[in-house]
Amino acid sequence: MKTLTLYSRTGCHLCERMIHNLMILQQQHVFQVLVVDIDGDPKLREHYNERVPLLVAEKEELCEYWLENAPILEYLQRHEDCH
Repeated sequence: MKTLTLYSRTGCHLCERMIHNLMILQQQHVFQVLVVDIDGDPKLREHYNERVPLLVAEKEELCEYWLENAPILEYLQRHEDCH
C-alpha cells in the first residue's frame, strides 16, 4: 500500500481540510496517510513552516495548501503494485 506524507501542524484549518479531503479520497482509492506535525521537529518547522499543508509521496510533492486529486491519482496510477 502506498503511503502519502502530509506535513501539517496542529490548529491549521487548511491542514484539517486536507486531512478530511484525503479521507474522502481514501474511500475510492487505496493509500495510507502519514500525518507529520512539523512543530514537533525544529528542522521540519524551519523547512516547511510556510508550506503546510504539503502532501508528499516519496520525494515528489503532490499538493500544497489545497488537495488536488489529479496529482495524487497520477502518482497512485504510476506506482500501482503489480499483483
